[in-house]
Amino acid sequence: DHWATAKAISHSHSDLLEHMIENGTPGNVLEVGTAGGGSALALMALVPDETHYIVTVDPWGDRPYQTSGARYGNNFQRGALAVLGHWANEAHVNWWHYKMDSDDFFEYIVPHCGPWLNGRKENWFFDTVFLDGEHTVDIVQRELNALSGTIGRGTTIFVDNANHAQHDASQSMQEMLTAWTETSWANGLGMSCSFTSFPDGDVLAEIRNRT
Repeated sequence: DHWATAKAISHSHSDLLEHMIENGTPGNVLEVGTAGGGSALALMALVPDETHYIVTVDPWGDRPYQTSGARYGNNFQRGALAVLGHWANEAHVNWWHYKMDSDDFFEYIVPHCGPWLNGRKENWFFDTVFLDGEHTVDIVQRELNALSGTIGRGTTIFVDNANHAQHDASQSMQEMLTAWTETSWANGLGMSCSFTSFPDGDVLAEIRNRT
């Protein structure tokens, strides 16, 4: 039921995350950009036990987004939170949502509001990060820089760089690659960036083929 719900909301992302689970990528999870909650629901399966957690960040609300001008309001938000809350409870997953922009999350929450686990406050640390927010290079650049101090060797970072018809796709990839290489901590951790481009429909088969 968990996977059926996740795939019904976000089929392509769920296939990718299922591949991660099969290849052992568990731990603490951060997702920026929650929308209907499909990928967040799938990401819950990467949280191995109650000593780990998943954090989702999305402002929702009735306002235009830079990517497409689309709006999804507070009714949409309540539905997504209801689905995620139900499954977090069923699966005994520590899940926290922050209704704010990623800039605010990294500026106000990360330095001052660490997670409480097993009766004590800890520092944020993420094993898997999925950046799926506004899909613009400048914002992703800020998010990558802000992750410094919350990740380490072995952390996996996914960036959905679908350009939503903002400009030419190849230019979008080049800009995203530049943003990555200009992120100061990436080289220090020996992290590399690679692009995977394919149509929707059979994401899992394509990822398996490439890895």
